[in-house]
Amino acid sequence: MRPDNDEPAGHNEEDAESVPVVPRSPELPPPPEVHYTRPEMKASKISSSARLTGEAGPTKIDAGAIGRMGAGLSAGLTFVGSVLVGLIIGYFVEQEWPRVAPWGMVISTLVGVAAGFLTLYRILTALDGTNKSQ
Repeated sequence: MRPDNDEPAGHNEEDAESVPVVPRSPELPPPPEVHYTRPEMKASKISSSARLTGEAGPTKIDAGAIGRMGAGLSAGLTFVGSVLVGLIIGYFVEQEWPRVAPWGMVISTLVGVAAGFLTLYRILTALDGTNKSQ
C-alpha cells in the first residue's frame, strides 16, 4: 500500500486501531486556602514609631560592650597577622642571605608566633580588666 501525501510514511490504519486510549484524569480539587497571621511579640515594649525614630527605649546599647566585642574579634586577626609578618620577613631574609636558608624562615616565624601570643595576652588581659571593673 502506497502512503498518500498527507499520511506519514509507515502509517497503517491497522496500527492506529491497536494504540490504547488513555482515559483522562479527573479534575483535581482546588488547593486549600491558607491564612497566615503573624504572631505578636509579647516581649517587645518599644513602639514601632520609636524604632523608626531611634528614640531610647528599654533596650540601650552599651558602648563598652561593643568595644570589648571589637577588641575580642580583633585578637584573632592580630595573632594571624603576626605569624604572617614573621613568615614574610623570613622569606626576605632567606632571599637576601641564602646561607641561612632553612633557619631564617623558621626563626622569624617563631618570633612572629611569640609576638602574636604576646599581643593576644595583652588584649585579653585588657578585656578581663574592663569586665572586672563593672
